[in-house]
Amino acid sequence: MVILHVVEFVPTEPMGETLMPAIQIEQDLVQRARAKLTGLCARLGLPHAATRVEAGNKKTEILRVAKDEAVDLIILGSRVRHGLGILVNFTRTPYFTRPHCDVLAVRLT
Repeated sequence: MVILHVVEFVPTEPMGETLMPAIQIEQDLVQRARAKLTGLCARLGLPHAATRVEAGNKKTEILRVAKDEAVDLIILGSRVRHGLGILVNFTRTPYFTRPHCDVLAVRLT
């Protein structure tokens, strides 16, 4: 079992200047995600599960790691869209168009 979290950091510079270098912010987000993922695995009774935290585009990184790790099944959490998500016309197209394995989306409440 490989448990993956993808940090999708998009730096914003409203005034054209950054207070902190974007690379440092992304590294901090990745370190925090690793700590939280380790804690989650411990709480779920999965202390020996392989965990990975990657930075980049969610779809690209999930597919890349799934191929690297030769996984048989990708399981994703899915949330129902409310409010603005409905108003801006999100479509219900599949998250992955051509994965190398099966994908299971689990509805989160």
